[in-house]
Amino acid sequence: MRIPALLSSLSLALAVQGCGASGSNEQPVDPDFTVGALVDLSGDSSEADQYLQAAILQGAQAAAASGVTIAVVTRDTQGDPATTAQQLQELLDQGIRVFVGLSSSTEAQAALPLANAAGALLVSTGSTAQTLAIPSDALYRLTPTNDVLMQAVLDLLKLRGVSSLVTVNRQDLGNQEESNELRRLAQNAGIALQPAISYPADTTAFSAVAEQVNNAVLAAGASPYTAVQVSGFNEVSSLFADCNVYETLQATSFYGSDGFSQDNDIISSAGPAFFSLGAGSVPSPVLAVPPDREAQAGQVSSAIGDPYPDSYSLNGYDALMIFADAFRLDPSFGSGGSSDRAAFVAAADGYDGLTGTIELDAAGDRVTGTYAFWGVCTLGGLINWYPIASWSPSSPSSTRGTAAFQGCPAQGT
Repeated sequence: MRIPALLSSLSLALAVQGCGASGSNEQPVDPDFTVGALVDLSGDSSEADQYLQAAILQGAQAAAASGVTIAVVTRDTQGDPATTAQQLQELLDQGIRVFVGLSSSTEAQAALPLANAAGALLVSTGSTAQTLAIPSDALYRLTPTNDVLMQAVLDLLKLRGVSSLVTVNRQDLGNQEESNELRRLAQNAGIALQPAISYPADTTAFSAVAEQVNNAVLAAGASPYTAVQVSGFNEVSSLFADCNVYETLQATSFYGSDGFSQDNDIISSAGPAFFSLGAGSVPSPVLAVPPDREAQAGQVSSAIGDPYPDSYSLNGYDALMIFADAFRLDPSFGSGGSSDRAAFVAAADGYDGLTGTIELDAAGDRVTGTYAFWGVCTLGGLINWYPIASWSPSSPSSTRGTAAFQGCPAQGT
């Protein structure tokens, strides 16, 4: 697991920043303003969100070095909508009006009504659901929405000659929308679709789902041009373990989503790891770090103990830096209301972050970005995630772009 290495760095960050996971520990003396960090520390996305939490604290540290002191009060959402709403309300009751985290769309959806009513500012690092793209609301997002993400997936499918598609998704807002959007795009592109397959969010046994997938692939013809796309979180490793018993699926190309790209569970267990190797390495998109930002992004990733430049965690770092810029523009930033949102938009729109230049649309969401598709490869006898494909927008404000596929790194390189 990647978590132990993280926890050492995270403990250091907590000690430096003076903020525990419960948010009850000592805060910086006389901060300029306080930010609530809503992160999943014990649910389905807990591994990724622990890196996010550490990156947020690292951003607060960098902001302090630049002259703006930010207190960070962290709450564990457990990846659960009701818990998210409860934790947000507790922080609102403390007078906090600026929030970061909310890496899933279900968390963002649960928090939005309360934030709207309180005049708060919510900045999500990972929510992609298009239905949450609402102008003049409390939610702003540093990740492009599902229409861009799934356009990147579709372009890769087309590049590789896929003519028939099976989709599988976890039943939650973000993953369901991902699947729906890809199916819409694929149908418009002339790709044949099998009936959609989905599973409840609390599913732990996947043998029945794997059987459905196998039957769907057989119904599609089980040709080299048939593919399976999966949208889910870290439970996908269990799905892959059960898919591994079917010879047909072992020879079928699978594609992933941002919800489990680079997930450690897939490469740390033999079943899902070897299945992924045989199933076309499972190219899985994630917002990429541009080449000219790799050095700085690598420094932040190293500081939080993350071996990969995880863009969703890096968005947490960028959010704190944007908050600091917003405070410079408006010293009342953090007190709530439309002025907070206006200052945030002014600071965020055009901001050169660790994942590239951020441009916001009318709903306050990032317009576009460059994506890297990470896949499971073996190199030097070790199985790990490597970048194997990419997607680049046609322009810094375009939701259309071009996919490229280079495959796994060659042995001996």
